[in-house]
Amino acid sequence: MLLTITLLVTALTFVYVYLAWYSNYWTKRNVPGPTPRLLLGNFPSFILRNRSFVEDFQDIYDKYRSKANMVGVFNNRQPAVLVLKPHLIKDVLMKNFKNFQDNEFADSVSKESDPIFGRNPFMLKGEEWKEKRAEVTPAFTTSRMKALFPFVEDVSNRMKQYIGQQNTKGGPIETRELCAKYTTDVVSSCIFAADAQSFTKEKAEIREMGRKLLEPNFQILLMFILIGVAPVLKKIIKISFVSKEIEQFFTKLMENAVAYREQNNVKRVDYLDHLISLRSKKQLSTLDMAAHGVTFFIDGFETSSLAMAFTLYELAKNPDCQTTLREELMAARNDDGTIDYDVLLELPYLDQVLHEALRIWPPAAFLSKVCTIPTEIEVTEGKTVLIERGIPVMLPVWAVHRDGEYFEEPERFNPDRFAPTNGGTKLYRDKGCFLPFGDGPRQCLGMRFALMQVKRGLFEFEMLLILLGISVAFVALVYLFLTWEFGYWEKYDIKGPKPGILFGNIPNLLTRKQHIVYNYDAIYNDYKNEPVVGYYSVRTPQLMVRDPELIKEVLSKSFHNFAANDFSDTVDEKSDPLLARNPFSLSGEKWKNRRAEITPGFTNNRIKAMAQLMDEVCDNMTKYVKNQANPNSGVATLDAKELMAKYTTDVVASCIFAIDAQSFEKENPEIRLMGKRIMNFNFVVQLALLVTTFCPSVKNFYRFTFIPKDTEQFFIRIMQDAIRYRKENKINRTDFLDHLLQLQERKQITDVDIAGHGVSFFADGFETSSIVLMYVLYDLAKHSAIQQELRDEIHKAKEAGGGTMSYEQLVEMPLLEQIICETMRIHPLIAVMSKRCTADTTLVGPKDRKIVIKQGTTVVLPYYSISFDPDHYTDPHKYDPSRFSAENGGSKLYRDRGVYFPFGDGPRMCLGMRFAMTQVKRAVVEIVEKFTMSVNSKTIEPFEMAPEQFMLMPKGSIWLDFKPIA
Repeated sequence: MLLTITLLVTALTFVYVYLAWYSNYWTKRNVPGPTPRLLLGNFPSFILRNRSFVEDFQDIYDKYRSKANMVGVFNNRQPAVLVLKPHLIKDVLMKNFKNFQDNEFADSVSKESDPIFGRNPFMLKGEEWKEKRAEVTPAFTTSRMKALFPFVEDVSNRMKQYIGQQNTKGGPIETRELCAKYTTDVVSSCIFAADAQSFTKEKAEIREMGRKLLEPNFQILLMFILIGVAPVLKKIIKISFVSKEIEQFFTKLMENAVAYREQNNVKRVDYLDHLISLRSKKQLSTLDMAAHGVTFFIDGFETSSLAMAFTLYELAKNPDCQTTLREELMAARNDDGTIDYDVLLELPYLDQVLHEALRIWPPAAFLSKVCTIPTEIEVTEGKTVLIERGIPVMLPVWAVHRDGEYFEEPERFNPDRFAPTNGGTKLYRDKGCFLPFGDGPRQCLGMRFALMQVKRGLFEFEMLLILLGISVAFVALVYLFLTWEFGYWEKYDIKGPKPGILFGNIPNLLTRKQHIVYNYDAIYNDYKNEPVVGYYSVRTPQLMVRDPELIKEVLSKSFHNFAANDFSDTVDEKSDPLLARNPFSLSGEKWKNRRAEITPGFTNNRIKAMAQLMDEVCDNMTKYVKNQANPNSGVATLDAKELMAKYTTDVVASCIFAIDAQSFEKENPEIRLMGKRIMNFNFVVQLALLVTTFCPSVKNFYRFTFIPKDTEQFFIRIMQDAIRYRKENKINRTDFLDHLLQLQERKQITDVDIAGHGVSFFADGFETSSIVLMYVLYDLAKHSAIQQELRDEIHKAKEAGGGTMSYEQLVEMPLLEQIICETMRIHPLIAVMSKRCTADTTLVGPKDRKIVIKQGTTVVLPYYSISFDPDHYTDPHKYDPSRFSAENGGSKLYRDRGVYFPFGDGPRMCLGMRFAMTQVKRAVVEIVEKFTMSVNSKTIEPFEMAPEQFMLMPKGSIWLDFKPIA
């Protein structure tokens, strides 16, 4: 065992020493540079793929560009040079070319392992590179370029037809793919004299082979990593970029093209013609010809299509440039709509547009040369370092192209920077800071052909540019609309998260991937030191108030400035007669009047009288639970939410409409179904919130309907029936209906008004109370000791009352009160409480900070997040009713601090709070006295809130086991 450990430690030590061996290479030479990471070096994204490797280059460039001319870096464990200054880049590419003439991976392939890429000039070095380049150079003379132009025109016309067909079908065109089809057909025609049929076939064979040729390959990536770790492997392992399938395809394609041309005596001045001539002079093999063809194919297909796609992208983003270019192209075209080769190449603005796109989006992010002769390079002024043979020298094209020192406003697309009057591209090439095709003797040989085919393709987009202009204008308007308010909170020096387009900072409002509570909670926790946070719901600026003192200010002290709920004025009496009469939906004087009408309905005497009505419902509930018990185990497994909804439905139906809803007798009693329909408006509510958040002014001319007409008519009818029955039979019962009858006599309110009050009571008393009860029973089921302690308190109260429990005893039971308070803290019903600022207000926060809130701004109070904030509650995730005990200050302590407001606070505090607490307490006493409870395995724990629900409801509901107590 000891030997094994020793060997393992020795092996690991050896590996570590090997990987870190060169890590001080540049330090010993006093060359600045970033510290490498073990194995990953300074370019971890090459391996990790967690971001674009361009960002690795950019980070190093930004850090050292003002400190040195070059820095020492590591590619895996191999030392390399990153040149930072354009004048040194020119030295590497031109002045000292002979010292850096090979590309870094020139010796990574061989003709044996990869016959195609092994013959590509890019992969060759020294004399062999010179020879191969000399072979193909004559193929790119001006006369040959001009001769190829008709073939390019032919493909351009096919592309134009294709675009027309796609427009007829409707829908967007994927520009990158369109450009790739175009360049594939052009190079196939010019190299292999073949019609690739990219515009007519869904998967043209040449197009697919071109795609395979350039698609990322894990094996190649692995080889690069291994060579980076151990450069000596270059001599042992030769990378094969081109698979045998692709090699054979292009070789066969070349064979067939040559055979057809020779057999039919075809003369065409194209690239194939040059290769046939070259074969005669130099006895090239078909494989040599195929390799030259693939070299042309890659350069002409991939880089050109990218350049064309990025140019179109920038034109789409910059309609003013698009218009200028379109005018130039239209003025240059012939009467028949064509354009001459010489004219096309000399169009100044087209040239500027293309070069500016190549500046912002260079085909290669960096160039990598290798030192072939030891060379001195100036690191900083007066200090040089010897670059040893074999050291890679990297030139950060992307970073230089986007450097504000060389290009004013580098992120801005500005073709005028390349105008002849400003020096054109020559000015920047001479400086060494414009390198889309490299520079010096190894500059891309096919550059002129690439520019020609891209320019001809862009010309064909002339009519499409008009459509692009319309599309861009529309997109720009949409973008402007969606982002117009972004930046609102910066004006008031209020911090907050950066919003996303369309989603703002509450993406779950649209995506429904999670409940919106998680978005609000993230905002709350990300800004722990801020009293308020500015965020955006879709596009609308909203303010989250985190500071408890400011919450008290909003709810109480400055109530008059926040008197409206965010949902107020979304409905009116025409669109939704019942909900429009609910005080929650009203603001201003209407709210005051409605609230004043129903306040006397919740006096202590009335609630005490209604508590007696709850006793009968509790008896029915107990019978129901016992009847649901499994005859073998004696245990009833029930959905706690559904059980408690039956209870609250029967209670409120009795108190408001004086009817027995029969929820425990019938499977689906009508009033229960109608109650569900009132509360089952989650989608409508969220749609309304979404629409009004997108465009708040919608509230001014459109009113939403939440209660369906048949449901509205049902509640009006049963209210009319209840009133008629009570009047005809002269029944006196101190309940809520009795209060409404007195109100009707005094104020002559209509049956719809009475029904509106009734539905308000019904909705508040039925849904919210049932959810609170569900969570209370769950917490007791999870904590059997507390459950038993409560049971003992119930028994003690009943003994004191001679076997019964009075209303006074019920509402004064201390442990029961604590349990319900703790449940409403740890299981909030809503994510946030939303208010609307009704008058321009300035709140004074910590350190006398002034917080300006404009009229109309939505202000949210994050009750959920506050409930779990350890700054306000010790061990907040622990269920601990004793935190609300009288000795600890009760709920008043937390209310006074502004951190406990399950029913709201201030003048708009829930009016039915005392009634709700009474019916909750009565049900809890009934269940705990008669049953022991435990959590059934059907309950999904830990809870995840259902995103489709407006209130905070766990997915799958809560299932409990109820066992009768003998």
